[in-house]
Amino acid sequence: MPATLPAFYAITAPLRADGSNNEILDQPSCLGWLEKFERLISSDVSLVQFRVKDLEFVHLEALTEQCQALAGAQGVRLLLNGPTSLAQRLGMARIHLTSDALMQCSGRPLPDDFMIGASCHSPKELAAAEAIGADFACLSPVKVTRGYSADEILGFDRFGEWASNSGIPVFGLGGLVREDLGEIVEAGGQGVAGISAFW
Repeated sequence: MPATLPAFYAITAPLRADGSNNEILDQPSCLGWLEKFERLISSDVSLVQFRVKDLEFVHLEALTEQCQALAGAQGVRLLLNGPTSLAQRLGMARIHLTSDALMQCSGRPLPDDFMIGASCHSPKELAAAEAIGADFACLSPVKVTRGYSADEILGFDRFGEWASNSGIPVFGLGGLVREDLGEIVEAGGQGVAGISAFW
C-alpha cells in the first residue's frame, strides 16, 4: 500500500461547466466549486476522490492542475475517478475505479507506485478489487441514499460481514455522515467515504 489510509475519504461534488467557454476557472460555477474544494482540503480530510466526469479535456486539464497544486500544498492525496489512461494523461498518480471499470480489469491496471481505489457493491466486486491489487475499496450503499432501492441497502451488519472478509481496507459509502465512523470501524471498515458528509 502506498501510504497509511485515513478514517475519512471525501468525494467531490459534480461540477457543470459551460462548454462554450474554455476558461473554466473564470466561470462562477467553477469559482464556487473551487471555494468549497479549498475548504474541504483545509479541513481534517487528507484523501479526496476527484470526481468531475462531465468536463471536456481542456476544462478538466486546467481544473486538475489547479486542484492538484492546492491539494499538494495541504498534503492531501487526490484520486481521479476516471480511466487509467486519463489519469496518466493528466499526470495523476492515484485513481479510483468505478465498479464497471474494476470488473473489466484482468490485473492491476497501473504500477505499484500508483494508489488505486475501487467502488464495490458486492462480495464479488470486493474480491475483484483485492485480486487486482487495489489499495482499498468503497462498499455501498450502507444507509439509505438516492439512487438505490430499499433492498439494496446493506446496513452496518452486512457491510461489516463483507468488509471483514476482504483482504483490503474498505470504506463505507452511501448515506453516511462523519458520526457513523465509530460504527463503521466497529464493523471492520476502514472509515467513512462520501460527498455530502464532507462537501
